[in-house]
Amino acid sequence: MFGFSSLSSTPLGDDKTVPAGGPSSSDPVRVKPTGILKTIGRDFGDVARKVYAVASGALGNGKAVVVNSDGTVSVIGGGVSLTSENYIGITPSAYPTGAGAEIQTKGAVNEQQSGLTAGQSYYVQTDGTLGLTADDPSVFAGTAISATKLLVKA
Repeated sequence: MFGFSSLSSTPLGDDKTVPAGGPSSSDPVRVKPTGILKTIGRDFGDVARKVYAVASGALGNGKAVVVNSDGTVSVIGGGVSLTSENYIGITPSAYPTGAGAEIQTKGAVNEQQSGLTAGQSYYVQTDGTLGLTADDPSVFAGTAISATKLLVKA
């Protein structure tokens, strides 16, 4: 199922050594008994919560951004329109034109907001701001978890 030729069901010894189970490996794998699965899950989760793209213009701190047809990202406005498909997430920092920018996506918590109401849903407006009511098109940005934090739903 996972590409292993066999798996051992031998209980862990005091040194927490288990057989690797790989098709060509006889070396044991040492496993820390505390937190290894949590760490792996968190690492994979962080990767899934952000993407990197080149900024086609300056990106403001905590701003909603869209992905362009060439794969770059832009803030909404100044000739860049919001559609129901192009919203990608929110920036955790400001980035100059041409820089590699981190974009927080679904499941990330953006901490660069202000004036939010915890528990309220926020929508991306056609001018790039966040609002309590859906604009046209309706693009859900996320849910506030505090006055300064938004759980991103891109």
